Amino acid sequence: MSDVSFYTSVAEPSLFACRLLRKVQAQGLTVTVCGPARRLDLLDQTLWTFDATSFVAHFRAKANADFDDPAPIWLVETLEQDARARRPNVLLNLGQTVIQGFESYQRVLEIIPTDEVSTRNARERFRVYKTAGHKVEHHEVGA
Repeated sequence: MSDVSFYTSVAEPSLFACRLLRKVQAQGLTVTVCGPARRLDLLDQTLWTFDATSFVAHFRAKANADFDDPAPIWLVETLEQDARARRPNVLLNLGQTVIQGFESYQRVLEIIPTDEVSTRNARERFRVYKTAGHKVEHHEVGA
């Protein structure tokens, strides 16, 4: 069973994701970040610029790419793009739906922006995880 953590009311999702990924990387864990291309592109750019004194090692997998980059954090649009032989420990979902295959990860992270559509979709994902018997935590980031 996966442990699922929801971080809600996040005013700046990309910056919050950078801080969260830096924390997870410091723990020596590997992460797959899955979401729409535009959100991944923004996160990729933000990871390079959000902190001038540190670096969060990551790899942005593009569609139809066949790479085996050793970076501990991979940004992918679908889990099929994650060609790593060993399954990463953590899945960060930047999308609006439950990611098929999330069950194979030890932990799933969900960052929820402040808009109404994201909140409504997050509530549905929360129900899906809970109904399937996963341990779900909620963390209110902003008001």
